[in-house]
Amino acid sequence: MNWNNVSLKDLTENLDSKRIPLNARQRASKQESKLYPYIGANNILCYINEYIFDEEILCVAEDGGSWGRTENCAFIYNEKCWVNNHAHVLISNGKSYLNYLRYYLNYADLNRFITGATRGKLTRKLLDSIKIPIPEKYEDQVRIATILSRVEALIAKRKQTLTLLDDLLKSTFLEMFGDPVNNVKDWKMDSIKNHIGKVITGNTPSRLKMEFYNSKYIEWIKTDNIDINKMYVGTAQEYLSEVGMNVGRTIEKGALLVTCIAGSLKSIGNAALTDRKISFNQQINAIEPFQDVNSLFLYWLFKICKQYVQSVATKGMKKIIIKTEFEKIQMIKPSFILQTQFAQIVEKVESIKAKYEQSLKELENLYGSLSQRAFKGELDLSKVPVELEPESQSVSRFDSADVIAHLPADEKRKAAIKEIDDVIENVAQLNSDALRTVLKDKAFEEPFRFDQIAEAFKKPDFEDVPEYDVVKKVIFNELGNKAGILDQVFDQEEKSIKLKRKP
Repeated sequence: MNWNNVSLKDLTENLDSKRIPLNARQRASKQESKLYPYIGANNILCYINEYIFDEEILCVAEDGGSWGRTENCAFIYNEKCWVNNHAHVLISNGKSYLNYLRYYLNYADLNRFITGATRGKLTRKLLDSIKIPIPEKYEDQVRIATILSRVEALIAKRKQTLTLLDDLLKSTFLEMFGDPVNNVKDWKMDSIKNHIGKVITGNTPSRLKMEFYNSKYIEWIKTDNIDINKMYVGTAQEYLSEVGMNVGRTIEKGALLVTCIAGSLKSIGNAALTDRKISFNQQINAIEPFQDVNSLFLYWLFKICKQYVQSVATKGMKKIIIKTEFEKIQMIKPSFILQTQFAQIVEKVESIKAKYEQSLKELENLYGSLSQRAFKGELDLSKVPVELEPESQSVSRFDSADVIAHLPADEKRKAAIKEIDDVIENVAQLNSDALRTVLKDKAFEEPFRFDQIAEAFKKPDFEDVPEYDVVKKVIFNELGNKAGILDQVFDQEEKSIKLKRKP
């Protein structure tokens, strides 16, 4: 494969002159119908009634963006839209595939092209000068974009799944306990101090005494270690010595940390549990839950009540909830048995999340490796089909063979193939033929339940245990297909729907 380094200017046509910025008042006047995206440096800002562009365009952040390696500064839009003056607008001049350019610009470190000490800016002149490593054949640009697009789609699917799992826990909490602010289920309600737990405010040992900070005896947690997407507190960047710990404040495993001092209201109420003994600073209030308060229930209670907690903060520039006011916040306390039932559900969902998070990490590592090899010209693209719109392809059409075809043909290749196949959940094994084999070999007493079939997939017939939803999809395909081998019947005795083989 022959490659060239070509200036972006020679691969695209710039449409910056057509951009029109709108201030807040102007945007508000055009938002009756909200039909078309209004685009800035970092994707869509809002929707308005009018548009400027009606073709496929590549938008690259001009100012206020992020241009480091693997940071997204480029987005494609193929719809009617309006773009302001914070994003450059490019179209292909026939020599480039826009989606290929998007992937390269988002992969490369473009910081050397950025000017401005406080707010970074990618000028038109410097944008034009960016060199793009590009295959001579247009089709090879499409093939590279196809590979990256499919892995990108899997990453998006994984992230969506993680979001849905959190939504599941939220809806489960509300179903079991109702809205905790309005207390629609009339639970016992009292202050944090009286019936939730003991409140401890962190502190900062004197910075003037180096002996407090001269060893890594215990983590010293700050508010930036509380991630709203993580149930447990992250790893601290700073530590206290044993002497420092003795003048600091510590908390044991199972406590809840809550951000109560922050420059922004959105950070107030952020919460995380401790899974180890830690020390923490004065911006955090910790709750040591009483014996009849489950830690996992407490975490989700605060997660759902975040806005309610924020309402207690001071109204000044710096948002603060002092300890005495924090202790007064009224919270529900259902029975400990019900709290524990909810906690058991949380533990099950978190175990599933851990698997998906590991899968996501593997996919992101794969994506990074593929990107690096792609733009170095190290991929064998001969077996990759040309798809002119890979970004629109469904995740379900992903075939691992498309990705693995270009990997090194050695032991690393074998390991990579297994890794990819594991990530894709072994879908290839879960087809109608496999289901027929299970039904033929297993002596089910008809009519039979879904869980009997699902359990059969866990036997040694299959290398990996497929996920519940995948098995369910296979069975539903059989039920919805005239040529399928399954039918549904109603069991009068058990008052439930069961399955049976077609005659």
